[in-house]
Amino acid sequence: AVAAAAVAELSFGEVPAPTDTPVPPRPSDMKTLHETSIDCGVDEFFTHGWSDSARLSFTEHVHRSRGETGVRITGWSRHRHHGHARDLTFVAPVNASFGPKTTNCHQSQSYHMCRDGVLVIDTSQVMADIPYGDYFRVESRWEVAPAAPVLNRDGTVTNRSTVWVGLRIPFHRNTMLRSIIEQGASEESKISVGAVIELMRTRLRERRAVV
Repeated sequence: AVAAAAVAELSFGEVPAPTDTPVPPRPSDMKTLHETSIDCGVDEFFTHGWSDSARLSFTEHVHRSRGETGVRITGWSRHRHHGHARDLTFVAPVNASFGPKTTNCHQSQSYHMCRDGVLVIDTSQVMADIPYGDYFRVESRWEVAPAAPVLNRDGTVTNRSTVWVGLRIPFHRNTMLRSIIEQGASEESKISVGAVIELMRTRLRERRAVV
């Protein structure tokens, strides 16, 4: 048991380290952005989309597909308050009629593998160069939970998970443009999350076809 725990500790960047931590409550002002199911287990979802080894094969591909450049992602490390954490920086195009055409983005990510095998990933992003960029941040939560597996006609079993993604945009300074900023960030985030999930489905199909 001690050896297994040591291996899990060393591999938390590839397979989420299990804990008995209860799933944290969702912030009261967090709105549902996307809710779906996907044909893979929770560990598989993390390994293919959020692990250290997925940084080049998946995460950078997602950002390049959105026209983002200069993508840098640190490896997962233990964090005393947030389980495991890493940082992501990139330069994103800005679709606005005024202001700069690009902005530097910094996103902090953390994950917990909670009780009952539920993976919780929290992200918090700031965009330094856009107008009013220092007024707010964009926070999202991914909750990936085990679902009942599916028995296929050929007798094989396909693991499944439910995926819930929420979004909140806390402001620490007031502006008359708040509603416009919230609407724009929400719309962009919804498109982005949908693209990530569809790419995940595509990658899973490709890997199974090879096998």
